[in-house]
Amino acid sequence: MPGRAQTTPTTVQQPADGATAIYSAAQWNGRLILVLPFENLSTQPGLDWIGDSFPTLLNARLRSVGYMTIRREDRIYSMQHLGLPANAHLTHATTYKVAQTLDADAVILGSYRVDNGTVTATAHILQMHGPRMDGPLTESAPLNQLLDVEDGLAWQTARTLDPKFSQDKESFLSAGHTLRLDTLENYIRGEIEPGVEERIRHLAIAVQLSPNYAPARLALGLAYFSNQQYNQAIDTLTQVPAQSSQAMEAEFYTGLAGLYTGQYAKAEVAFVTLAAKLPLAEVLNDQGIALNREAKDGTALIARAAQLNPQNENLWFNLAVSERRAHKDAAALDAVHKALALRPDDADAQQLQQHLLAETGQSAPAAAATDADSSDDADPAKASDAADTAETADASETTDAPDTPIVNTPYEPLERIARSYNETSFHQAAFELERLRAQQHANAAATAREAQPQ
Repeated sequence: MPGRAQTTPTTVQQPADGATAIYSAAQWNGRLILVLPFENLSTQPGLDWIGDSFPTLLNARLRSVGYMTIRREDRIYSMQHLGLPANAHLTHATTYKVAQTLDADAVILGSYRVDNGTVTATAHILQMHGPRMDGPLTESAPLNQLLDVEDGLAWQTARTLDPKFSQDKESFLSAGHTLRLDTLENYIRGEIEPGVEERIRHLAIAVQLSPNYAPARLALGLAYFSNQQYNQAIDTLTQVPAQSSQAMEAEFYTGLAGLYTGQYAKAEVAFVTLAAKLPLAEVLNDQGIALNREAKDGTALIARAAQLNPQNENLWFNLAVSERRAHKDAAALDAVHKALALRPDDADAQQLQQHLLAETGQSAPAAAATDADSSDDADPAKASDAADTAETADASETTDAPDTPIVNTPYEPLERIARSYNETSFHQAAFELERLRAQQHANAAATAREAQPQ
């Protein structure tokens, strides 16, 4: 499809323990918005992708004027949590339930129709705190001006949500004239295709058409990553524009791909860059692991990660491993004890604790007593070790058991890589950074105006 004139591109951007907590702690003061895919009322084939383009464009434009929007991944997670397929057409009642799960303040839902080369889109706004339904909001234009239709709906939505919103429509639309329609189409198709190869094909086209369009480049890098094409992922993710809201997520997965491929120096650089902007526990943990894999000492970073998220047993396990490698056995024992307090059945942590106790000459925790199956002429060392695992047996029956005295067993456990950060905290923090930058920019502009001679 033909698109609008290309200028400087705009920028656009699994919950941990349940959809209910995804955004509820953010306290967005009425500014958390859920945009649903629009329903296709056309009979014309091949236009379903347009429905998914509405959340992408409206999210980007609403974020640009101070709203936080709920990401596609979190919307899909919430629907699956409620037993709904990702592409389900929702009734108003089900829409309300999904929005409640995500703690949204408002929901934008709508439909579109294409007739004789003209696209007409209609949106309604479900205000969750009424509740009430606002609208309809309608925009219409030739199909090759689809982006104007979506930008127009975004402007109407901003005015409806905030009666004090003062930006005129012409300037609002001109700020959005930065994206090619064919880029958007390939990006959307790349996001919704079920097969990774087709996703990569469409996303690669989008990146080729608009190399600086950050959402497409990030999505392509993540598609390579999910397909275990880690070198291609690194090459793609490192080219995500540094000032875009996608940059931090790109840095995280660049670091992960570096860890997976043994490019530890490259991983360290990515995590250092990210941690300087957003020092989440997951980021500091992986930065510390990268240092350890380079034969440096990342213990302090992992310790800081554990302090930031003390309920994560993996961080305490990692700290124990790192302290042991630094020959700080008392600190390692303390850390592994905290890991086991959080997850007593963690077999790796149990093994690490046993090795630390053996290496420091301390007694292992008493094991449960069992039937006395071993005889007087059973191997004492084997009987002792079998007791530690609550599985006593004759020496003749334990040939394949791990009965070698634990202190003599070569043992070098590896830290656990944080493979996904807490995206809730990540995106909330990223959103706050964007709001802070916008406020600083506005303050600087006001100061400059005041400094001008009257």
